[in-house]
Amino acid sequence: MRKFDFKLQRVRDIRAAQERIKQNELALERKKELELLLKIDRLRNDQSEEYRRGQVFLTQSLADIRMFVSHQRYMEALERTIARTCANLDSQRQAVEAARLNLIEATRKRKLLDKLREKRLGAFKKEEEVAVQKIIDEIGGTKSARLSAAGLESGMDVGHSAAKIHGSDRRP
Repeated sequence: MRKFDFKLQRVRDIRAAQERIKQNELALERKKELELLLKIDRLRNDQSEEYRRGQVFLTQSLADIRMFVSHQRYMEALERTIARTCANLDSQRQAVEAARLNLIEATRKRKLLDKLREKRLGAFKKEEEVAVQKIIDEIGGTKSARLSAAGLESGMDVGHSAAKIHGSDRRP
């Protein structure tokens, strides 16, 4: 029996490698997205803490205007940083979506070759089954022919023996 050989196996292997690369790219993009989400969360926590500290400044009897202005500038800087990080998060989400679509395309290409391989393997198996059946039929036909030939010879022998028993086989 011959071995199944898929001529596009190298192409399939390349597609599988490309798919793994796309998976890694998507994972990196998602990691960046998570880092941005954590950064936004940290900034919002800092903003809340700073707001509470600002409330303490306002409740003191001797409020220092420089501290208040410094606090206000810091709060505005936090707001700008949060806004910038949110914008970065939006662009990062677009990058994640693009990486996801690239992965889907790479997976589709690999699966296409997998389906083609399965079809060719199925056709190969059918061809092998037909070849094996043909060999079995040939062996069976040869054996049957031998048995028939042996049966005819033994049938003649049996007939010959029967004639001898009855005395009909007389030789001059």
